[in-house]
Amino acid sequence: MFNKSDLFRKKQLLAYGSTKSLAEHHWSNYEGQGVNEDQHKRRNLVFLQVARYSHKELPYGSFLLRKITKTDKLRIMSQGIAYNIYCDESRVENPESDKMVVGAISLPRNIKEKTTKELKNIYKKHNFSGELKWTKVNKNYSSFYKGIMDFVLKTEDLNFRCIIVDKSKVDYSKYHENDTELAFFKFYYLMLRSRLLDNNSYYIFLDKKPTRDKNRARALLSFLSSYVLLRRKECNIEHLQAYDSKDNIHIQLADFLTGLVAYGVNTEAGNNIKMQMVNYFKDVFLIEDLLKTTPLTSNKINILAWNPNFYEKGR
Repeated sequence: MFNKSDLFRKKQLLAYGSTKSLAEHHWSNYEGQGVNEDQHKRRNLVFLQVARYSHKELPYGSFLLRKITKTDKLRIMSQGIAYNIYCDESRVENPESDKMVVGAISLPRNIKEKTTKELKNIYKKHNFSGELKWTKVNKNYSSFYKGIMDFVLKTEDLNFRCIIVDKSKVDYSKYHENDTELAFFKFYYLMLRSRLLDNNSYYIFLDKKPTRDKNRARALLSFLSSYVLLRRKECNIEHLQAYDSKDNIHIQLADFLTGLVAYGVNTEAGNNIKMQMVNYFKDVFLIEDLLKTTPLTSNKINILAWNPNFYEKGR
């Protein structure tokens, strides 16, 4: 069994460490301790053996943990709910912005077709034929953007979560090997992990973006999988892959909401179309301050304003 100090180190590694060091840290705890005598530890050892080498180069594209069989689907249906999570980010590498935002919308897989149809109907109603992106927001489609936010509000099982990071407070040299891309994916991890609950399965869709390291998505998968092994029961990440937002209307929705929050926390008050949408968002979802962390139980719109001292203390 791990002692308390080991578990504390694991929490720190989950927050800050690289995939390779995390896997090797766990591995060292299992080696030489009779793992073959314990079925549970043996199952974890198999995963950690895979995670230990997950830093090696893999082709960019699909990152399935395993092939999903009919038996898997039946198990998922009997154990809990299968969710889709669509992710995007804003102002990560923008030097003029003090804060970056990583966000995601989540919804049960069984309502995906319904929400896709409803979103397309909103596009059609407002004669919007392009790709929904926050950077392309303009005053000609004001009613369309409001319709999108009204849709989010009325769709009961569709939720949005984001993490807001003050980039000036990130110690890149101490925790991220002076690698801003590595830090970004760690904040992806922090944003997602609290949404992974017992007895559910998850399919995670990232917005496809160029990365210097082709294994970033694989590393994110390894971190999240390690987290659910240690902290969750019957929780499975069935799929994690990057997609082009042009082909995925839900990633477009994540882009719009994430960009909106990023604009709101980086821009002083004004009356242009983007600030009007920020104010509409705050009115619709009853948010007074975008920089204030909401309770974790706040599902519809959940905001985490990252505080480095919180993680320094191991909480």
